[in-house]
Amino acid sequence: MKKVLLIAIIVCLLLTMAAFPVSAEEDSVFLSDLTPVSTVTRNANWPWTMDLCSYYNVPISVGGTEYEKGLSAHASDDGKPITEIVFDISSFNYDTFSAIFGKDFGSKGTTNQTMVAYAVLVDDVIKAEGTVAGLEVAEIIVDITGANKIALQILTAGDGASDDCGSFANAKLYSEKVETTEAATEVATEATTEATPEATQEATTEATPEVTPEVTPETTPEENVPQTGDNYTGMIIFTVLVLASITFMAVFAKKRSSSKN
Repeated sequence: MKKVLLIAIIVCLLLTMAAFPVSAEEDSVFLSDLTPVSTVTRNANWPWTMDLCSYYNVPISVGGTEYEKGLSAHASDDGKPITEIVFDISSFNYDTFSAIFGKDFGSKGTTNQTMVAYAVLVDDVIKAEGTVAGLEVAEIIVDITGANKIALQILTAGDGASDDCGSFANAKLYSEKVETTEAATEVATEATTEATPEATQEATTEATPEVTPEVTPETTPEENVPQTGDNYTGMIIFTVLVLASITFMAVFAKKRSSSKN
């Protein structure tokens, strides 16, 4: 009876592992959960901060939206070393980097229109760059297949470094291959506000394909992350139920055998 029970338990565990496979590597990882290999900052008051707005130490906020995850820093003055953070990603097998970049006002609600620039470098090659102002944001999607390192930079945009605190919100690496972006996708464009009444209709018609690029993946990275917590819960419940059933049958069989004797 003991041998039968042991075999039944082993079979139960093997079936459970087959029904609920566990991935060796998560489908995505936030950069703010990794340790950078190097950083360059404006000064000690504006360090690179993880999941908080630099200096203010409040939630990251770009484009009027707060984010729980991201990286934040302030552009250095012109002529000084560029504000930069570098990560070694050679040990990962991810295909894509994505983030939402914008000016971060420390959740103060300001709409200062000074500009700030950004750049994303993969193995020292610029893969995305652009400029935003006020509450504009840029959606960044970059191919990192086979890359060894990734660097994020925050720069001035030719109008000085005043209020040039920027944040890469939801900066993450993930496995899904998607169409990459070559430049910023801005929430607002100057072309619309500067167009004359006579030319507005024509300019809008001609510019529409350029200012509304389809850069957002059909399925967001968050939707692709497996719900490992639910898998573990189901595995535990399944195992407990099967083991309870086997134990009950073993006890019942033993009692029945004893009663015959």
